[in-house]
Order: sequence, then structure tokens, then C-alpha cells
Amino acid sequence: VTVSRASGDQGVDIVASRESVTIAVQCKRYNNPIGNKAVQEAFSGLRHYNADKAVVIGTGGFTRSAVELSQTTDVILLDADMIANFTEQVFDRL
Repeated sequence: VTVSRASGDQGVDIVASRESVTIAVQCKRYNNPIGNKAVQEAFSGLRHYNADKAVVIGTGGFTRSAVELSQTTDVILLDADMIANFTEQVFDRL
């Protein structure tokens, strides 16, 4: 696991690798629903880091627009409450 620096992170906060699979993760701690920008950033980070999958983890849920964009970009959206099942949530979708 590599945690990116605060600025210049190319859209992701964490790059995690396991068994030759790389996951780009964008983390958001918001009270309100997370919008498109986080999905766009995660998708950009996926391409930049040549990752196999991108994930946005956050609090506050996700906007309808973010959910729609995640479906067409294949970015996984996870509520922070689901973090205990991260491996199953992500690796089952590869």
C-alpha cells in the first residue's frame, strides 16, 4: 500500500497492490453525498497508475450522478461502513 502526498496525487489517495492486482483508491470524508468529481478523479488515477480497478470510499453516500458515472467508468463506490469487506467488494468485481 502506498499513500499519496496531499497534492499532485493524480486523483487517488492510496495505491494498493495484492497478487499482481493494483487498486487505485480515492477517499472522501464528507457529510453530504459525494459527487462526480471523486469518480472522475478515481478514473483518472486508474489510468495514471495503470491500475486494474478504481474505488471511491466515502462517508455521506453518493449522488445519483456519481452512481451513474461509476457504472459507465466501472469505478466501484463503497460506503465507509463497507470497508471491512473491501477485499470481497473489490476483488469480486475484477
